[in-house]
Amino acid sequence: MHIFNFSSRFNIITGVVSAATLFLGVFAFFLIDYNMKYSVYFILFFVVASFYIMSESQVLKVSSVLFLLVFVENILVYNRYFLDVFIVGISVVFALMLVFLSTRNIGRLGGIYFQGYCWLFFLILSFLTIFLTDGLTLDLFYEQLIIFQMKYVEFFLFFLVGYLAFDEIEDVDKFLKVIILFCCLVAITHIFSLITGYNIEGIRGAEAVTQERDLADEKNWRYGGVFGNPNYMAAFYTMVAPVCLIVFINERKYLYKILSALAVCLLFLSVSTTGSRGGVVFVVTNILLLLAYYKASVANKTKYLLCLLIFLIFSYFMVEIFFSEFLYRSLERISQIDVAQDVRWDMWLSTLQMIFQNPFGIGLLPESFGFRLYNDIGVYLGHPHNAYLYLIVSNGLIGFLLFARIVYVQLKKTFQNTREYSGEKLVYINYCIIALILGFMLSGLVNGAFINNYKLNHVFALFLGLSAFVNHKYGERDV
Repeated sequence: MHIFNFSSRFNIITGVVSAATLFLGVFAFFLIDYNMKYSVYFILFFVVASFYIMSESQVLKVSSVLFLLVFVENILVYNRYFLDVFIVGISVVFALMLVFLSTRNIGRLGGIYFQGYCWLFFLILSFLTIFLTDGLTLDLFYEQLIIFQMKYVEFFLFFLVGYLAFDEIEDVDKFLKVIILFCCLVAITHIFSLITGYNIEGIRGAEAVTQERDLADEKNWRYGGVFGNPNYMAAFYTMVAPVCLIVFINERKYLYKILSALAVCLLFLSVSTTGSRGGVVFVVTNILLLLAYYKASVANKTKYLLCLLIFLIFSYFMVEIFFSEFLYRSLERISQIDVAQDVRWDMWLSTLQMIFQNPFGIGLLPESFGFRLYNDIGVYLGHPHNAYLYLIVSNGLIGFLLFARIVYVQLKKTFQNTREYSGEKLVYINYCIIALILGFMLSGLVNGAFINNYKLNHVFALFLGLSAFVNHKYGERDV
């Protein structure tokens, strides 16, 4: 099975475009002034966009959007202003192109029915909460309009990418292999930074690396690679870890078994050096939850546990040999949990009080939350470090319930698919989708996964769209 399929007439074009893109990329990264790089990126955009449009592989197109989102946009080319109002990332441009190129599947939107109304009302209510901001001015309105665009409109856009782009279930199977490959790349970039002490965000320039992310300072050992924050990188691992194990157990081709085994080892090696308590706990929790629900014989579940144990042992010895200093720091931080001194409990209680006082929300501006929190407990933070509390306090109880309904319907029907439909390939794909959705939901308990600047919420929206596609393809039309 080839992940990326091209018709024969595009083979030469593929080679030429790939070589030209690689050359221009290397030229931009290392040989010219930082301010001139965007001129080269502008040229690269048309080269890659032409290749993107001509390609007949939907897997390649969706993978390109995810790659641009996680690697290129987070590291190299951050969001740019458009018309001095909207901030547009390169991944959004390609996501829009992909949605337009998928118009053949536009009729699929007719199968959304009630879910479509949930999306519509959720977006409308999210926009209207802007007007609930204390002391709203025109500048604050524009600032929140950008937040609405980036956190909500783009979220829906990436949902559409996952829902409309694919045509067959085999495409989703191939895309899962790409996700595993990206997991390897995320872990490798993190490990590279640990070894070299180089923050890869520095490619954008020294000003892109904040003081607390400067790895030259020994006290800044906690680092999240392409996701910047180690907690968000660990949240990505929480989503992907069970997928790697499921593919390793179910895939018959040795190439994919090796790839998924490598991903699991790199993942555990990487997450064990982050010092992320929630990350370590939820990676294990998501794996165990999936194992508990996994419809398989006792022998297969035993094999699942043995594989997990082997990976853990191997990863531990690798970390012990090559990254013992980071491992000890990480374990020390994880073990030092003082509930009485943890400000999160006070912050969550304060957030609940805000919700009772403002059941329709307080607006999307981080300062609206931050100043209220500071007046209450003397600590200023832009969000409550809990995705659910953030959605409630920002969007109101009704907005949160609409969002919860959207996620619940997809998750429920995906669970049903594992029971109602036969076929090994379809069942294990549904298990993978369940793991991707549950991983994000678990991570949201202790961090602001929905609102982080490294677009983890966009990644989740894409996975949610995959669930909707599979439910539409093999389940009820009402997704």
